Amino acid sequence: MVQHLFKDFLKNKRIYAENVGYWQSIVSELFAPTQIKAEAYLQTTFANGEPFLDGNPIFHFVVKKLNKAVRIVQEVAESDKLEITAWISNTELDEMEINELVIVLQLSEESKTIALDLIRTWILNDETVKNTKLKIKEINLTEEILAH
Repeated sequence: MVQHLFKDFLKNKRIYAENVGYWQSIVSELFAPTQIKAEAYLQTTFANGEPFLDGNPIFHFVVKKLNKAVRIVQEVAESDKLEITAWISNTELDEMEINELVIVLQLSEESKTIALDLIRTWILNDETVKNTKLKIKEINLTEEILAH
């Protein structure tokens, strides 16, 4: 059984903003000892500036030097089990194709730890698509074992 964080993030703008700030803080902390320059790359607001507030993405960044991006999609917690999955896809940014690590989760301490491990592998260790997919496969197998 896991304890979810920011459970009501889709129902409350303040909690949503705190959740976004939480992701910014933990990823900044992860990158602090490095020279990595990450920047936002997705549109997350309407034309009037109001945020989408749908959790897709709750946090995102691109590291252009590596030609890699990360998009974290947070879903509402519907069970007390660990819920996380990930994949790598290709997307276009400024007429350039980039590899995007997509992580979909229900936020808990456990899923956060796994997500940060994937980000560390993908960005800090600059692993290949193939090796990162192997890591994702390991995590998905581990998730199944934990759920049973």
